[in-house]
Amino acid sequence: MPYKILSNCIGCGDCANLCVNGAITLNQNDDPQIDPNKCLTCPSHLHCVPAIDCSVGALEYYDVEAPKYKIDETACVNCGTCIGECPVKAITQSGDTCEININKCVGCGNCVGMCPNSAIVSVN
Repeated sequence: MPYKILSNCIGCGDCANLCVNGAITLNQNDDPQIDPNKCLTCPSHLHCVPAIDCSVGALEYYDVEAPKYKIDETACVNCGTCIGECPVKAITQSGDTCEININKCVGCGNCVGMCPNSAIVSVN
């Protein structure tokens, strides 16, 4: 998750209202929570409006290496289930197997749990 909420957060909720990807929500105590999958897959996560507009500067960007995945060709049956789960279209069918473009993969992990053969594995 490239953003974290700092201790100076006043719980106003403006960040949740401004988040275009729905990555920031408020819990029952009105404390903001960040969904890392939604945050990492947001096309504007490097120019996050809630972080820019936070009146107390309580959202901080930090560089984190997201997990990357590859497909175990010996386990993949080319069913294509993973393709529809990828929010950034990093997975394609290639011959008898599917393939993940590691340069496009944002590490959200949506594909991992959907693969019926557990063919998607972490590379880091």
